[in-house]
Amino acid sequence: MTAAARGSRRGEATPGEQLAVLEEALPMGDFYVDAQGYVRASKVSRFELDALLKELRVNGIPLRSEVPRPGDYVVGTVDEDLPDDMYSMTVFKVNGSEVRSGISVILLAGRRGRGAGPPFELNDVVRAKVVGAVDGIIFAELSDEKCGVLWTRCSRCGGKVARQHGGYVKCLRCGNREYRALAPDFLSVEAIS
Repeated sequence: MTAAARGSRRGEATPGEQLAVLEEALPMGDFYVDAQGYVRASKVSRFELDALLKELRVNGIPLRSEVPRPGDYVVGTVDEDLPDDMYSMTVFKVNGSEVRSGISVILLAGRRGRGAGPPFELNDVVRAKVVGAVDGIIFAELSDEKCGVLWTRCSRCGGKVARQHGGYVKCLRCGNREYRALAPDFLSVEAIS
């Protein structure tokens, strides 16, 4: 007799979804029984009902929050210049996964030893590493070799730029040369899309 013929089933369930009647099977895992005797999932879960053994296994699926944690890599657009070498950055990727919640982080710029300016400009697309969070404010910096500017334009005329030796970019339109802390995959479509 096949599992389908015995009345066995498996699948995914949302919180509160009815999975079985209490008399139908012995539930195990992430479930609750309501006042009417229905077994329901207590969280987003995978379940398996074995009618032959009269067992219902409900296993919660761990959900990943879109909020970045220390050690995560974030990709976003530098939006606003803040006091004390800090910038606001709107995040659109966390660890390579797209996010749609409009998370903002504070990007700690510091100086990179090449003149007085920061290692990026407003509207640059940057990869940074989250270093901490204080009172719900997330802080990130360009702290390792994966981090840096992924995409930029000339700050003088808005033209396209090309990578040059030593972390400089040169505008293809006006010839302006500026320093940026470039990521190893600068101008890579995969990194920003």
